Amino acid sequence: MVSIHVNIMKSFNGALLAKIVFGLLAIFSSHISHANELKVVATIKPVHSILAGLMKGIEQPKLLIEGLPHKYKADRRAQQTLAESDLVVWVGSELERELQSTLSSLPEKVKVIELLSNPNLKILSKRYDDNRRDPYFWLDSRNTLILLDELAQALIDIDPVRTHLYTRNRRDVRTELRQFDRQLEYGYRGLQGGVGYLYHDTQQYFEQAYALKTGGELLATPDSTVEATKVLKIRSQLADGDFDCLLTERGMPESYLELLLPKNSNQVWQLDSLGQQFEPGADLYIKMMRHNSSVIKQCLKVNSAPLKRIDSALVQELAENAEAGRFIMINHLGEIVTEKEMRGKYQLLFFGYTSCPDVCPLSLHTLAMALDELGERAKQFQAYFITVDPERDDVITMRRYVDYFEDRIIGLTGQQPMLKQMAKHYRVKYKRVYDNPGDKQNYQMDHTAGLFVVAPDGQFITKLAHGISSTTMAKALTAIVK
Repeated sequence: MVSIHVNIMKSFNGALLAKIVFGLLAIFSSHISHANELKVVATIKPVHSILAGLMKGIEQPKLLIEGLPHKYKADRRAQQTLAESDLVVWVGSELERELQSTLSSLPEKVKVIELLSNPNLKILSKRYDDNRRDPYFWLDSRNTLILLDELAQALIDIDPVRTHLYTRNRRDVRTELRQFDRQLEYGYRGLQGGVGYLYHDTQQYFEQAYALKTGGELLATPDSTVEATKVLKIRSQLADGDFDCLLTERGMPESYLELLLPKNSNQVWQLDSLGQQFEPGADLYIKMMRHNSSVIKQCLKVNSAPLKRIDSALVQELAENAEAGRFIMINHLGEIVTEKEMRGKYQLLFFGYTSCPDVCPLSLHTLAMALDELGERAKQFQAYFITVDPERDDVITMRRYVDYFEDRIIGLTGQQPMLKQMAKHYRVKYKRVYDNPGDKQNYQMDHTAGLFVVAPDGQFITKLAHGISSTTMAKALTAIVK
């Protein structure tokens, strides 16, 4: 074996040898027995989500903490899980403060990674305490890109035989994260001067990364206390309109909430920076971040400005050079949407406009009734109302319109180059028809009617004609998913 190895080393250059080794690793990794199962534990959901993406097709990591980490104490079963692990990833004592002693007493074979001590991550101090670290680093998605690389290397170090799998998964997850980070950056360029107030101090990373303005924070940590004078001052500022809204955190204590705002106030918006409402898994991180960005935009009363502020060069690039079916639009909540976000469910696409006198209202009403008739099968579909009149149909107009018909319909608007690209892809025609050529503001849109049905992978399936009944539509859609 030694002589064969030496001969191979002499006969082939380094690049070819690397390919041979890579291929052998792929063969060996496919025969790894269950006895060699890699046991990885993440303490919180956002970190678990990144690990789950890296370990796709391998063993999945275990999630230690389902709820809030601040007061979590490991019971006997959790201690055993940790002791039997190959790798444990936690944030640090500023977040999972009761875990420090448990982790320090684990067997030497267990590799423990404390993320707040990682010099490659951008870790901020607490706002008013330089001696403590702010633990919510993952709310800056650029930090999460660094985290992805750090965790991928950690997995390769303890499980080198599957390096090729971790490398592949890292590349796939990184592509998604980079695209999402770009969407966040462009989406927040459109925010207009709104200011929210934080109940819990969780958003420092998000503020710095995306230029979000907040008016301050009530509690430094979930179990902090605050003087009554401060509560009364914030209550007065909220009442006077100095702040647009109050941002709370899902699951965290809200002992002072009734003192700050009247019961059922529409000024309260709930973030979820730990992803508590989402099922653990590889897609949790982006779902959580999309939720938070949507909540912040609604809290700050996002208007049509994001539509005008999407990078025009990016729009033009996609419209002119991308393959068919690529686009970037804005939904009725002010969030940027691309064709990738629409995949996963059957898509029902209707092109129209909010000033439409008859065709659009009738079509959306029929669609809403068909979704009702589908019952549980309706969960397999996502309906979209795509405006062909983006100059008048801004985000707020679209929101009011779709909410009137059906809360399961998502409204999409966008810049003209993107709309033309999307309409061309589905062979939709539209043009302005002026009642009075001298009055450029008084016009109707002549447009293709009908409902386009698209598969979860983005492939066109069929078009349902305008004017069919909701029952006929429901039967046609049921036949597609059977």
